[in-house]
Amino acid sequence: MTTHSHIPPPASPLLTKLCSMAEDNTAITMQHADALFGILSAIARLSQDDTITQLAIHGKGLTQILYSDVDVYLDDVLTLSMEGQP
Repeated sequence: MTTHSHIPPPASPLLTKLCSMAEDNTAITMQHADALFGILSAIARLSQDDTITQLAIHGKGLTQILYSDVDVYLDDVLTLSMEGQP
């Protein structure tokens, strides 16, 4: 019997469902990261306290890292969901 390793197997229904759920969750997480970035930007801009301003700026940096990490995760999920598709 010959195997065709270059032909991907069909995606299982469970894998398809998990990838769909992961896509939805990453989209929600990215929206939350965007909202948090906006809130921290406003705090940094409006605060009269230098310590609060610096903490907000630091939080903005962490939010950007979170957003980037989630974006990479989303790319991985999309790649996984395409495996086995005709």
